Amino acid sequence: MKFSDPAEVESVCFQMRQADYPRGKNRALINDLFNGLPPYSEEERQSSGHKINVNSLEGTRIAHDARAQFYSAFLKPGNYFTCRTDGGTIHKRAKYNSVITKEINRVLKDSLPYFECFRSKFALDVLHGIGPAAFRDTDRWCPQPIGIEDVLIPANTLLTMENVPFFAIYRSYTAPELIKLTRGPKVDPGWNTDLVQSCIKWIDKETMALMGSNWPEVWSPEKTAERVKGDGGFYVGDQVPTIDVWDLYFWAISCLR
Repeated sequence: MKFSDPAEVESVCFQMRQADYPRGKNRALINDLFNGLPPYSEEERQSSGHKINVNSLEGTRIAHDARAQFYSAFLKPGNYFTCRTDGGTIHKRAKYNSVITKEINRVLKDSLPYFECFRSKFALDVLHGIGPAAFRDTDRWCPQPIGIEDVLIPANTLLTMENVPFFAIYRSYTAPELIKLTRGPKVDPGWNTDLVQSCIKWIDKETMALMGSNWPEVWSPEKTAERVKGDGGFYVGDQVPTIDVWDLYFWAISCLR
């Protein structure tokens, strides 16, 4: 498999986005219910003749209890993991184990991004059964949590992923994020620097006026629902504009040789 034209990538990603839209609407209903919204819209209540349309928040309580169980199981232990080596001088192995375990866990325990990644994964696990996260590149040890709506995988893909031909991850970058990724001593040569520079100039101009927009999220019902919860659903507000892109991963023939 080979994608030689950006238009092909855009077409594949948009087809998967369209196919995921009905699933996204169902996930948005789950999110709304656990966020405390009434189970029926006003139109549904009137058409069905229901007199009572109240969310008892029982689901919200259950979700919080479930997340608390995750916190206790994964975040409360003294160490996230224990290192044991079977190499090196035998009488020094215990010291090696202790030092490595202590130092690596110190970094992990002090990392707010790592902690928040866990929290995001737990929340998604409770509501939807999976909590995706991905590494931005091969050099970072801390993964980034990703919303289910931002991970697009073809239908009928096995849980083992052995038959997946490609998948896409939707990402949004602010100007500082783009600058960090595209400038410095070790920049990925795959970046189109001229295009990136044009994007940074545009986003700087828009940021000064806080000209952010929710329109790119029109195909993500879950994001729309969260915007309604956060700011009433305004399509222009005080959010910072972003450059929205797709990361497409696919099998190449050379990988199978």
